[in-house]
Amino acid sequence: MTSGWQQPAVPIKRTPSTCGHLGVVFASLAVHQHPEGHKWICPCGQVYTVVSDGGKDKRLVKTAG
Repeated sequence: MTSGWQQPAVPIKRTPSTCGHLGVVFASLAVHQHPEGHKWICPCGQVYTVVSDGGKDKRLVKTAG
């Protein structure tokens, strides 16, 4: 598995306990461009999903792979 928006870009090489999840910070800047339910995979392998409040206030939440 590799990280990124469903079209992965970099190999996973960290564990969730040692990852700062900085990629998620940058992904959250582009979250408005992705539909609800879209997945982001952190470089540590943790999966985040785009959720919203009725189409408003899109954000990433940690989910199971």
